[in-house]
Amino acid sequence: MAFEKNPARTEALAKLVEWLGGLPREAHVLSWVEIQQATSIDMSSPPAGSFDGRGLVREALHKIRREYLPLPGRGVELSSAQTSSDILVRRIAGTLRSVKRADRARDNLASRHGDEMTAAQRDAFARESARLSTLTMLASPPQSRKLRR
Repeated sequence: MAFEKNPARTEALAKLVEWLGGLPREAHVLSWVEIQQATSIDMSSPPAGSFDGRGLVREALHKIRREYLPLPGRGVELSSAQTSSDILVRRIAGTLRSVKRADRARDNLASRHGDEMTAAQRDAFARESARLSTLTMLASPPQSRKLRR
């Protein structure tokens, strides 16, 4: 089964890329309603077989390399000098969650399949585990050490 492009989706994405690319660089909060009024692209939940307008906005922002803060249920806040650190904090938090989840997956895989692995598979698993341990160490906040009296 070959993937077929949806021409309406492609056209809507191009329209969003053009519109979003023309916005000023300063902080700008865009509501879903404002985007829908400016572009005529439906931002409500998509019916079956249709495309998601909100997802297209995120994809268009990615295409024009414009970072943003999601405002759940309301819209997005585009990057600016004022929002840059907030956006970076949010991205780092997502990375930390991913590293923690990978650490749990490693433990689950080792306990479930460790005995079944061949020597080559164990070596590959150990190598990847070492890489994950490095990420885990770098991603974890510094431990405060309490002095004992």
